[in-house]
Amino acid sequence: MNNIAAQMLKRMERPTETHRILDAGCGTGHILVESARSFPRWRSYGMDLSCPSLDIADKLSKTHGTRVTLYQGSYLDPNPFGIQFDIISALGTVHHAENPSDALKNLASWLKPEGVMLLGLY
Repeated sequence: MNNIAAQMLKRMERPTETHRILDAGCGTGHILVESARSFPRWRSYGMDLSCPSLDIADKLSKTHGTRVTLYQGSYLDPNPFGIQFDIISALGTVHHAENPSDALKNLASWLKPEGVMLLGLY
């Protein structure tokens, strides 16, 4: 197991600790809401370009009784949350950005120094 995976597992093994997680490009919020259900003490945030997708994410969150903070925007913009994250998940989204390199650099700047980014590209 690599170091990043080991760090991630350590955090997930301590679900009572409060962490901040961002699902960048959360779409309809299925991963975000499931994370919020699995780790209710964590602070869950999601952002996406699509308002209709975020509306679905909001309804899904309410249906499952989770608290998530949603934001409509791009991760090419300045950090709209004004905080740094312990975990950022960007699965299948960064390569769709107008400038993927800048998007990745921007997301990395939103991450705590000891944070973990889950990145999926195809």
